[in-house]
Amino acid sequence: MKYPSYEARMAREQATKTLERICARLDACATVELDQPALPDLDAPGQTTATRLWVVGSYARGALTCGDIDLVMEVDKPLVSVSQLNRMLLGSPRRVSLYTGNPDKNSSNGAFQEAVLVWESGKDWRAALDGIQPDESVSRFDRPTDRIPFRLEQIEGDLDWAEAMLELHERNVLTWRFVPLDEVSDLIGDEPQSEDEQEFFRLAQANRAGADAKKLLPYVLAFVRKFGPAGRPWSMDAGTQLKYGGTRFFLAVPPAPDELMDLSCSQLVVMAHLNTRGPNGFWVIERGPSHSYMTAFEGCEAWVIADANGAPAVIRATSGLDAARPVASLDIFLSQADAEQFVEDWNEDVPPEPGEARDVKFIRGTTWLDVLTRCDLLAGGLPETVFSTGGWNRACKAGFEPDSLTRCTAAELAAALRRSAETG
Repeated sequence: MKYPSYEARMAREQATKTLERICARLDACATVELDQPALPDLDAPGQTTATRLWVVGSYARGALTCGDIDLVMEVDKPLVSVSQLNRMLLGSPRRVSLYTGNPDKNSSNGAFQEAVLVWESGKDWRAALDGIQPDESVSRFDRPTDRIPFRLEQIEGDLDWAEAMLELHERNVLTWRFVPLDEVSDLIGDEPQSEDEQEFFRLAQANRAGADAKKLLPYVLAFVRKFGPAGRPWSMDAGTQLKYGGTRFFLAVPPAPDELMDLSCSQLVVMAHLNTRGPNGFWVIERGPSHSYMTAFEGCEAWVIADANGAPAVIRATSGLDAARPVASLDIFLSQADAEQFVEDWNEDVPPEPGEARDVKFIRGTTWLDVLTRCDLLAGGLPETVFSTGGWNRACKAGFEPDSLTRCTAAELAAALRRSAETG
């Protein structure tokens, strides 16, 4: 497959040849004239000299295969950009990750205890490389960030962000899984299969995403075709984020650690740019059992009106102004009797169309978290209630007077639904 689902690893022999070329290049020329200043306020770029080079990571530990070659370089001007050093001193070798500094303090913001010094002026680097013994028991250095399915550089994530995500994962606030690209590849197609897919193709044609991000869109649609649910609205933000119902897609950018504190969102799906090294696929992030919303909504109960598919009947509502933009509204009820009476009155006032269903459905527990992603405004057995900033803004644009709206937090809404369960 052109884009492998899992990271393709290079043989140790191939990595050794790359290191030999790098060391020979430094022997030939360890000082270069910079084409960019080391600091923005310097007029002349000047020179820089490499003084020492360490190999770190899985190669230094003797692994028989490597994802890439991790190097730490010490230079006399440590503020020179890594990209410039990699290009001018090393010749931009493929599958090499370069950090500046020394094994204890470097631009990776981590220490490398396994570091092996392989090059400095006058050093026999061939002997240094030969001295690193292969060890078939070593596969990959188990760094904490390895628990994130993508390499940080694939999604522009930094170490602070990764540590925040991992801390939430360890506390079961977040849970995640990796869906390999080849699991959805057979569902890629250019023809829309439903009205919501037609909206997707319209967005794809008009979006402001870059060329690499646009390549991801057919796979995003294939993911939805595979995992659903069907019939949700699409929207796009800034060319790197899409929303499909309660699912937010992030195209090669990292989601905020608190993204799932928004009730309009139930799932995050991160996809890195397609690459021939891998991994390629979908990082699916959801609320874990210790997430505050999972615990808050655990005891919630209420009733809704369901459509013919059994889904809560969300309507597009306005306050009656012709120019108003509709808001997604859902009628909910704190008792079954209230819901049934509402349906009876509704049927008398507006008889259902042929095939239209108006069934009373009981919603319990954290299922509410998915229901709430489908609407902005709650009505029926509640006063007209909004529970998010976005919902407030959309309700006001739909012509609802701010004074007529009840605004509550997620915790307050959960408390009201729990009281329904306790008194019912």
